[in-house]
Amino acid sequence: MHPWHILQHSWRQVFGNFGSATQIVFPPFVLGALCNLSFQEGLRRAAHVGHSVAVPPSSALLYFLLFVIAQFVLATASVNWHRFILCNESCGWLPRINLRRSLRYFLRAFIIVAMLTLVGILLGVVVIVLLMLFEKIIGSDTAGLIAGGVSTVIILVWMVALFLRFSVALPGAALDTLGLRAALRATRGQGWLFVTLSVIAVLVVFLGAIFNPLVALLPGVAWDVGFVAQLGVDFVVTMLGLSLLTTLYGVFVENRKLV
Repeated sequence: MHPWHILQHSWRQVFGNFGSATQIVFPPFVLGALCNLSFQEGLRRAAHVGHSVAVPPSSALLYFLLFVIAQFVLATASVNWHRFILCNESCGWLPRINLRRSLRYFLRAFIIVAMLTLVGILLGVVVIVLLMLFEKIIGSDTAGLIAGGVSTVIILVWMVALFLRFSVALPGAALDTLGLRAALRATRGQGWLFVTLSVIAVLVVFLGAIFNPLVALLPGVAWDVGFVAQLGVDFVVTMLGLSLLTTLYGVFVENRKLV
């Protein structure tokens, strides 16, 4: 399986069904984005505790609830998109809500992120210790920095590849099928494919992340214009990610042929 064919199919899946994507995912995506924006504002205020602004416990709880709501809303939209593509299940502007599937999707995504975060922290500690020993042996700070940078990139690519393999279970949550272990079994032997997809995914997310700062550098661009533009870019990146997972599920779990 060539990674280009998977990416090409994911691209066509989004833009060949862009009207449906707008109906199914965009309204919940905007709601989730606004909740996330409120949560980020809460974090910004919390950073000023002890200075000019403090966040009372009730407000902190509210910001946390907004964050959870945002993730649950996005999980619901993701479930609807996976079912639309894989089961041809239609959905209009009002989202189809299945609490059991959405909760399962949310919890699986949380477990994947938490598990890989823990692995990343442990690997980071090991790499830092090894780099300290390497710098002492070599006696060169520059060599240590280069080795650290290379190690960080390798770990990041490996972590994202593992994330993609586990995340094949997310469409499974939407379709009431396979779990995390089954997702790993279904994608066994496809290491280089997922490493390649990982590199491309990191680049796409990076380009999407720097879009707003680049727009902010343009003279005369209002904040609200930049926000709407960033929202559009984030929506497209999110849809490409969801469609990539849908495509991977179809190929490795349902043995569908790419057309």
